[in-house]
Amino acid sequence: MGELHLDILVDRLFREFKVEAKVGKPQVSYRETVSQKVESIEESIRQVGNQRFYAKVSLIIEPNSKGGGFQFESEVPESKLPANLINAVQSSIQDSLSGGILMGYPIIDIKVRLLSVSHDAENISDTDFKIAAAKAFFAGCKKAKPTLLEPIMKVEIITPKEYVGEVINNLNLRRGVLEEIQSRKTIQVIHGVAPLKEMFGYATDLRSLTQGRGTFTMQLSHYEKVVENSSTTG
Repeated sequence: MGELHLDILVDRLFREFKVEAKVGKPQVSYRETVSQKVESIEESIRQVGNQRFYAKVSLIIEPNSKGGGFQFESEVPESKLPANLINAVQSSIQDSLSGGILMGYPIIDIKVRLLSVSHDAENISDTDFKIAAAKAFFAGCKKAKPTLLEPIMKVEIITPKEYVGEVINNLNLRRGVLEEIQSRKTIQVIHGVAPLKEMFGYATDLRSLTQGRGTFTMQLSHYEKVVENSSTTG
């Protein structure tokens, strides 16, 4: 939903329901990932009554390819650790992906390999493997040079040809990258990509640049590492 749609909804809330909504600045939903391959070893020790529960987990954490999402594999044979406990490790790590260690954004494009485990010979609990796995995952992410990623949008702009120069210049100012220009009779269709953060307020600027005759659409393309001089407060 674009900013114009949100403005219309806010106006309707007031006109139809007499609700005065306070609308803040749009916020970007960033993502996090890791930049290096590391090994991380953590353990869980619990005493419940006179019973001792112990689990130790060793993980290899490394970057995945762009758009590769989360991948998990285990090198621990089921003869050493039952499948339900391997699944408990994987489930714990998947749950941990919801909040990264930099700014709490979801973690994407990461590979995790269960390298080895050890546990109490008598008392085995999936809870302890979940605890140890979560601790190992977060500790490993801290060592693996975590990186903040920003959403990059695929943008299509339709404008009369006499405004193409101004529109492209404005897109460049927004850290946009021009990919293609198509001609359709008296109009030009500009294709490119740009960071979502830089596209806030674009509808108003485009109307101004094209005397109200330009339109645009955008959708998520991918995530890229945040450039160092780009503020993430928006």
